[in-house]
Amino acid sequence: MNLFNLAYYRIKKKIGGEKMTYPIITGYINMSTVEEIENERERQVKKFGIQNLNDLESLSITMEELGEVAMIETKNNIPPIENVGGLQNELLQTITVLVAWYERVKNRKESEEEK
Repeated sequence: MNLFNLAYYRIKKKIGGEKMTYPIITGYINMSTVEEIENERERQVKKFGIQNLNDLESLSITMEELGEVAMIETKNNIPPIENVGGLQNELLQTITVLVAWYERVKNRKESEEEK
């Protein structure tokens, strides 16, 4: 199960004979943020395809995204502040790249454990 499925996964409990459902992610990550990550992931897959990158390639892409965040922050600290939307977008891209990398590492570990 990946992060995006996790956001929609529900724990079912029986309370007073009724089945109640609760989202697993509550209070820590805003559900709209998870949806934004999911939408960005879909955008990246459409643009680049499903990538099976190694850890060094994933690190390189992450550092490139962080470099873009740093550039925006550097420009933002020189008045006037004008690119808050750009910062949000670059942070979203960075988080999404990291989530994809995490999933590849997790899937690789699970594959090794099955052997």
